Amino acid sequence: MRTKLTTIRFMQETPPPTVITEPTALLGRWQEAFERQAPLHLEIGMGKGLHLARLAYRSPEINHVGLELKPDRVFMAHGVCRRYGLSNVRFLMGDADKLLEAFGPGDLDMISVLFPDPWPNAKQAKHRLTHPDRLRRYQRLLKPGGMLNFRTDHASLFHYTVSVLDELEIPYQIAIPVNRPLTNFEERYLIQGREVFGLIAWPNGQAETRIPEAFLLRAREAVTQVELVAGTI
Repeated sequence: MRTKLTTIRFMQETPPPTVITEPTALLGRWQEAFERQAPLHLEIGMGKGLHLARLAYRSPEINHVGLELKPDRVFMAHGVCRRYGLSNVRFLMGDADKLLEAFGPGDLDMISVLFPDPWPNAKQAKHRLTHPDRLRRYQRLLKPGGMLNFRTDHASLFHYTVSVLDELEIPYQIAIPVNRPLTNFEERYLIQGREVFGLIAWPNGQAETRIPEAFLLRAREAVTQVELVAGTI
């Protein structure tokens, strides 16, 4: 078994083809990375990639990109996707602010920000992934009607995010999809009985129809739901 140091060196020196090493070359041409035209989803801070793999498994018609700072986590995510034969996933390894420069205006159909570091100190607010500056950046990268999918177990971060969306006049629904794939953290939190908060926002204006309530849970009801399907990821 590889040690963490060996894994990091492997990912940095001889990354697998699914790891995009020159992402800026794909600016406005991300379909070339997948060799097909399809909607593009970006997960920022994918961690070990369990949610990304589950989502890619359930939505083979979508191209997925996972962005993560830590090489050992990218290595684990790559392993999960390879194990399940997922050809619709690519990875970016490094700092999110720098790597977002690889996407041009309207390149993305959906962005997921799931259980990010809450940076609870007010002086650290600029680091939050739902800071106004970052939401404005998401607006630029998303197509009209493109979605931002956000979940957290941190109540203060959730309320902060809602206040920023209100300030920027971005439409949103405070709810969580019923049949969603779970992250590592979410799975653990739900088992522990911790509360999960979530919303779906449309940074460039809302799609023509809101997501039907039948397909959503109100955020406070989500703690009772663990939708792991036997035989899948």
